[in-house]
Formats: sequence, structure tokens, C-alpha cells
Amino acid sequence: MPSSRLTVATWLVFIALIAAIDLTRADEKDKGPKVSLVVLSESGVIRDLSFENGGTVEKLSVYSRGFAPPVKYRGPQHLVFFRPIDPALGFDKDREIVGQVDLPANAESVMLLFKTTGNSEKEAYEIFAFDNDLRRFPAGGYRIFNTTREPVICWLAKNRFELAPKDHHIATADGDENGNVTLRIYRQEKGELTRIYSSVWQVKDTRRTTVFLTPSGTRVQEISVSKFVEPIVPEREAN
Repeated sequence: MPSSRLTVATWLVFIALIAAIDLTRADEKDKGPKVSLVVLSESGVIRDLSFENGGTVEKLSVYSRGFAPPVKYRGPQHLVFFRPIDPALGFDKDREIVGQVDLPANAESVMLLFKTTGNSEKEAYEIFAFDNDLRRFPAGGYRIFNTTREPVICWLAKNRFELAPKDHHIATADGDENGNVTLRIYRQEKGELTRIYSSVWQVKDTRRTTVFLTPSGTRVQEISVSKFVEPIVPEREAN
């Protein structure tokens, strides 16, 4: 009889453990997939943006001089950033949405680029989301994002590629004896190519370079080109 009671008790414990595991899995599924977020501002610093992460409200600051440490996110694919509204002000809502974006499906790491909209009276951001899978980003490569409103045609050394608006391309090229390559960017209009940017860059297999093409807003040049260099750390790559 004692052994029978022990067997029943063991089965009850086993069933309880299975139920607990299923509940945990269901809870994780409801909270959405896990994503590592890397954020960057086109210009200036954006401080203390609020967003929901795993069922709680957290804050995030976005910088323009380089990438901040990745943020672990769990939630809906549609990510919303907002400013809380003080209930004492008497408004019928508790938050003001300042930016929102759909994350790429099935991405484990996502890069978010924040661009201030033209309305200076109200805080608002256009947010671009890109898959940040570094396994497809080789050492020495250039990852070029087109956040302008028009397509462009690029040459990195002898390698030609086209970039539609909101598109990106990972480009590689062999440098000359000094490790240099030339990037040229053209706009096509009525069948004619007009060069709008040209610069000599260096290729180094100890780093990756992320590049953003944005409208310059000046008559001197049509686009602004911003480069962000990330050194390759072997220990981090192994993880």
C-alpha cells in the first residue's frame, strides 16, 4: 500500500509539473516573440521613450552618435512608443503615441532608426525597422540603408546595386593597395544618371560599417551619408 500511494503521489507531481510548463509556454506565447533591439537616432538624442515590454512599461533613450547596448524586447510585432500623460491633466487618454513600427517577421535582432518628422509643434518620429542578423553581414562589409523617398543607384568600387526607398543592401568590395574603395551614388531621371555623392572609403576586415542615406535638406547636396563603424569583437561573435 505505501508503494501505491507513492506511485500516485509521483504521478500527481509529474502532472502538476507538466501543467506548470504548459502555462509558462502559453504565457510566453501571449507576450510575443523575443527580439533584441538596436536603436539609433538620425539626429539628436531622444530621451525616455516609453514602450510596453513583456507586459510592463519600460523607457528607452535613443542616441545619434552610435548604437546603445541592445534591448531585449518581448511583445507584439507592432511596436508602439509613447509619452505618458499625467491623469491630473484631465485628458481622456493616458498616453500620446509618438512613433510606431512593425518589426520584421521572424527576426531575432532588429535595428530601429528614428527620424523626426517635419511637424515641429508635436513630437513624432518615423521609425524604420531592419533585420539586424549579423550572420549575413560579413567582416569588412558595408550595410547601406536608403531612408530617402527616391531610389538610388550605387557603385562600391566595381560592384553595382540599386536601393529602393526603405530598402538596404550589404555590399562588399576589395580595396586597392591602400585598402580604399570609392562609393558613388546616382539619381536616375529621364534615363540620365546624375551623381549625387562620391567618397573614398576604407575596407577593413576588423569592422562592419552601417550607412544611412537620408535627405540632406540643402541645395549643396541632395543626400546626407552617415557612417557608423562597429569593431568586430571575436568573443562577442562567438556568442
